Amino acid sequence: MILHERFKDEAFSVETKMINFYISILWKKILRKSKLIIMSDHGLTEIKREVKLPIINGYPVGGGRVAFYIAKKEDVEKILKRRKIPAKVFELEEIYRSPVKRCYENFGNVVVIAEKNVGFRYPFGSEEKLRGSHGSMTKDEMLINVWIGKK
Repeated sequence: MILHERFKDEAFSVETKMINFYISILWKKILRKSKLIIMSDHGLTEIKREVKLPIINGYPVGGGRVAFYIAKKEDVEKILKRRKIPAKVFELEEIYRSPVKRCYENFGNVVVIAEKNVGFRYPFGSEEKLRGSHGSMTKDEMLINVWIGKK
């Protein structure tokens, strides 16, 4: 969570050194002829601007850079444009080939994806500011780091 809150500042550097320390201990303890594979689950992008998402036919749901609405795509586009919220709006089918019924029920039929370096805040969320986030389609967010070591 530190990268979300501090995004590559001094605390991030300290956290990275601590993780490297634990990996070095693990490396010393694994047997010879073993492999150690460490992967990230996703990348991250720096948040330079946060925007509060409006209520449109109900609350939006989602993450730091992608949100869902149960609404008409045109209504969402119009309201976001009027509020100058930098995001792209899609029907769920434009993003996912064959979404199951549960996607519509749990999330909605409209997907809103933040533009580069923009993060979403929700009407019901905390005021805690995040400096880094993921969930969109930039190269940095889709990057999965992999480290493979063989002893």
